Amino acid sequence: RNLTISSSGNASFSGAVTAPLLITNDIKATGSGGISFQTDEGTKRLEISDAGVATFSSDLTIPDKIIHAGDTDTYLQFNAANTFRIVAGDDERFRVSTGEVVVNESSLDMDFRVESNNNANMLFVDGGNDRITIGGNDGTGSLTVKNKDNSGSDVHVVVQNTTANRIAGYKVQDESGNTGINLLYDNGGNAATLESPIGNLTLDVAGDIILDADGEDI
Repeated sequence: RNLTISSSGNASFSGAVTAPLLITNDIKATGSGGISFQTDEGTKRLEISDAGVATFSSDLTIPDKIIHAGDTDTYLQFNAANTFRIVAGDDERFRVSTGEVVVNESSLDMDFRVESNNNANMLFVDGGNDRITIGGNDGTGSLTVKNKDNSGSDVHVVVQNTTANRIAGYKVQDESGNTGINLLYDNGGNAATLESPIGNLTLDVAGDIILDADGEDI
C-alpha cells in the first residue's frame, strides 16, 4: 500500500486501507516532494524532505541510542544518567560523564592519535605496546618525544615554574618511588643541581661547581 501526497496537498492511496485513517491540515506537502507536520496553529514541528532528511523545529528526545543503519553494533548511546558513549564494532570507544572522559574503557588494542596543523601524529598513544609518542607514532620507550620533521629542528622538553623563587625539576624514580636522579633549577638562587643518592652536583650563578653538601668548590 502506498500513500502519495501531491504538492497541492492531495492524498491518494494505492491498495486497501483497513485501519482507521485521519488526515488533517496538520500534515502538509512541502511542494518539493516532502512532507511536514504542523500544529493546529500552523507552526512547523517536523519536515521530511524528498531525500529523507528530517528537520525538527526544537529538541529531539532519545530514550536510548542512535544506531547506524545496516550496522547495528555501531551507535551513539545515552546509557546512563548524565552519560553518553560511542560504540563501534560492539565495543565502547569513548564515554563522557559528569566525572570523567574515558577513551578505550574496554582496554582494546586501539591507538589514539591527535593531529596538529603540521603533524599527523602530534600525540600518539600506542594501545598495543602501551607507549606514548609526542611528534611521531614509533616511540621505543614509555614516553618518546620527537621533532616534527627532518628539517633538523631542535627537540626540547620544557619544565617551567612560573612562580618566582621556586624550583622546577625532573625526577627519575625506581619502582618503589625512590629517586635515583633529581635535576633541579632554583629560579630564586639561580642555580642548577643534579641530586643523586651518592652525592649532589650544583652549578651556581657565579659559575662555581659545588660537589655534595659540604659547600666546597672545585
